[in-house]
Amino acid sequence: MNVLVKSNKKYFEKEIREFFLRENARTYFANSSKSAVDTLNNRKIDIMILDFDSLYDTFLLKYVENYHKNIKMILFTDDFMKNAISVFKRSNFTLISEPFKLSKLKKLLCENN
Repeated sequence: MNVLVKSNKKYFEKEIREFFLRENARTYFANSSKSAVDTLNNRKIDIMILDFDSLYDTFLLKYVENYHKNIKMILFTDDFMKNAISVFKRSNFTLISEPFKLSKLKKLLCENN
């Protein structure tokens, strides 16, 4: 089993490495999305543990979803990100990607009235 850990937090790297070594798993570490993608493309990864500490990590999640669907994902995050995700799940809003045409905004406003 191969495990990829994407995190900037060095304080638990040794402990994670030792844990997976006892489980006969090989552990790879990435401190950026780019190095995580490089590892994903060059190694057969079974599990990815992602320190979800920035909205930029959504790009990495999307990449895994599109190109490495069989990887088991485990996310950990702080309360701020957890609360932000919770708000997104509970909120009733329409998301428009930028850049957008004013006609699209007008259409959405007319649909909601």
